[in-house]
Amino acid sequence: MAKKAEPNLPTRVTPALSVPSYLTQYEGYEADMAEQNASMGEYVIVPRMKIIQGTSHENLTRDFGVGAVIFSPGNALVVKHDSTTATNKSDTFTFNPLFQYTEFMKWKDLKDKDEETPMILDRSFDRTGELAIRARDPKRRFERYGPLDQNTRQPKFQARYIEFLNFLGFIRGDHPLANTPCAISFSRGEFSTGKNFISAVQMRKTPIFTQIWDFNSAFKSRGTERKWWGWEYSPAEEPNISNDEFQSMREQHLGLKKAFNDKLLQVDHTDFDQDEAAEPDGSGQF
Repeated sequence: MAKKAEPNLPTRVTPALSVPSYLTQYEGYEADMAEQNASMGEYVIVPRMKIIQGTSHENLTRDFGVGAVIFSPGNALVVKHDSTTATNKSDTFTFNPLFQYTEFMKWKDLKDKDEETPMILDRSFDRTGELAIRARDPKRRFERYGPLDQNTRQPKFQARYIEFLNFLGFIRGDHPLANTPCAISFSRGEFSTGKNFISAVQMRKTPIFTQIWDFNSAFKSRGTERKWWGWEYSPAEEPNISNDEFQSMREQHLGLKKAFNDKLLQVDHTDFDQDEAAEPDGSGQF
């Protein structure tokens, strides 16, 4: 079956690349950029940080190694895990969160290979809506759909409702991806870690956009079967932004807040796949 033509999608924020001067210093550049920003700048879609799992695609495990953190999409390395050492943690990076929001999604079954069916079947910010209610209820978190299985006489596929805790910000310090907008997202096995991070942010009693944190990936397990790589965090050596940065950070925070209120803010989850779906839920459920 022919694949449907893709609609005009909003742009995503991707890691900055070096740009030759001839692309920015020609007559008409300002006008071209103004026109482009007007047509493409309505939405704010940022990449998220993805931890490479042992079950990730072989290209990712080969190129980056299990435990590494990358930008996704784009596959730009954030930090690596040195598998030759005894530690079960990655290197550390410094993150400045600017805004936090919760999103609820309905995902199609990974076994559903229909290319015309999007991976994200529905998404919502509404904490009282149907998606939120089902995502937070282990008994209603799954929903069967699709053609009937001739053996079980039940729909073949199983959609899943998932709650995501999203923190939007940027990497600080001497890093190739410094100042690039990105997101750290907590769900399923890492959902409780995300809730703990929210508590840690609140206990600082300062606005989220003024706080600086160190993050790394770490190997985690529950029992003998539940094993995955998740997040660890701690206050950075310099845990607060400077006075000179305050106004700029506040403006960025307010800009993200407006995009959220206008329902124009998205974290890019387009490749949330088998390796992450295999993590255990914060509730202890798979």
